[in-house]
Amino acid sequence: MEKTNIQIPIFFYHPLANFNKKMGTMQQPDIMPTIFSYLNIDEPLFSYGNNRFDDTSTCYSVSYSSGIYQLVSDDFVLHFNGEKSVGFYNIKNDILLENNLIYALPEEVAFHEQKVKAIIQSFMTRLHKNQLFINKK
Repeated sequence: MEKTNIQIPIFFYHPLANFNKKMGTMQQPDIMPTIFSYLNIDEPLFSYGNNRFDDTSTCYSVSYSSGIYQLVSDDFVLHFNGEKSVGFYNIKNDILLENNLIYALPEEVAFHEQKVKAIIQSFMTRLHKNQLFINKK
């Protein structure tokens, strides 16, 4: 399995703001809700991302490469081939993803697998129905 590590640095700056917070795992869909929040824009927004200034939001990212979905959440990375989990790693202790914990942590694997399946199902359903937007009535 090909290991990819794609990172895009992002910085939020305002001369009067105090940003002493490390935001952790972030994905590109998090940018718009984060900026909307920062600018106090109160408009309906559809996004698979979260406002990263909100301490109650969950840090995660999902990517797809070479037939594998990758969910990075908390301290873990899950590799899912569309049918089953094929890799599970503790990214804090194993940054090179060499120690597959898929059989060692079955409850964690099941939790993360359910999360990635829900994200995939939601995206595919909305894509098929052309609903990747807010329907303003």
